Amino acid sequence: MKQQWQLFVGLFLSLLIIIFAAMNTVVVPIQLGFGQFKTPLVIIIFSAVFMGALLIALLMASVVWSQKRTIKQLHKQNEELEAKIEDEVSIRMAAYLAASEVDQQEQQNYEEQLMEEDQDQMY
Repeated sequence: MKQQWQLFVGLFLSLLIIIFAAMNTVVVPIQLGFGQFKTPLVIIIFSAVFMGALLIALLMASVVWSQKRTIKQLHKQNEELEAKIEDEVSIRMAAYLAASEVDQQEQQNYEEQLMEEDQDQMY
């Protein structure tokens, strides 16, 4: 939907520029630092619009390039952090399992002691 609006606005602005340029067909002198020449105003208008569009395209290309580089860095950082998390989870899981085995062994020892005490009390 967003692209449709951009296309519509672009076409509308292009139409306005074409109408404005068509209304200005007068030949005007253009003075540059090294000389002067005469050209229709419509050529000047189209040239200015083209140079503006080219400048915007170049600026947007640099922004997109910068964003792609940032995204690439963030993906790399994300992968490193995921690997770090995976390592930490593995370490904690191993510690938990080791602690749980110790707890089970202690529980068995405690139960055996209770059974021995019960047997001693019975005799």
